[in-house]
Amino acid sequence: MFSVVYQGAMFFAAVVTIIGFLIAYLVKPEQKNHLPGGESPVPTQTLTIKETKSISPIPKSQTNIPGSEVTQKSIPLSKAIVVLIVENETTIDWTLSSMIASLLKKQGVSVTTSSVFTDSFLTGGGFSRLFNGGSRQVSRAQLSRHFKTGVLGKKAVAYEKSADFKDIITAAMTLELHVISSQTGAVQLSLSFTQRGAGFSNAEAGKIAEENILREIETQLPMIVDHLGQ
Repeated sequence: MFSVVYQGAMFFAAVVTIIGFLIAYLVKPEQKNHLPGGESPVPTQTLTIKETKSISPIPKSQTNIPGSEVTQKSIPLSKAIVVLIVENETTIDWTLSSMIASLLKKQGVSVTTSSVFTDSFLTGGGFSRLFNGGSRQVSRAQLSRHFKTGVLGKKAVAYEKSADFKDIITAAMTLELHVISSQTGAVQLSLSFTQRGAGFSNAEAGKIAEENILREIETQLPMIVDHLGQ
């Protein structure tokens, strides 16, 4: 009797032990999720890269387009008044240019000399185009940096000997004046003067004719000043 009871207890203990191992195996966490010492592994971080569009710089050629975020400063426009007289369309007459400038200064006009007025400006056709009001837009943009309004003149003079007095020379002088806006190229005023002078030489006769023209210009100064756009 005792032997039977003992065998039954041993069988029951064996069954309990097996069940315990099964329960332990089923509920045992995976070792790969734990580090020695019971520390949990560091979670893996995911790096997300956002695609960004690069901003290209605005080309210099587009910096002057209306509405552009980047604009260049406008080129400053000159407020100067200049005078240039050309004789026979071949030579700059600096003396007469200076005399007419002096007359304008007496009227309170600020007159200067432009560095663009050179022999190449004359021979290259720049003067003729500007005088006739037909200068190109690119040229006007450059000229506007040097002067606002130009008083430009074409002087022509012819000499002849007197039929009655062989020693006397007569000079017939014509001066055509144009007041030109460098910004628009428009002829704002056009005046023409013709005078004669007599002397014993070309220089003397020409000087007298020139003085007569200057006196005539003085009578027209108020009109000229009104068209300078000051």
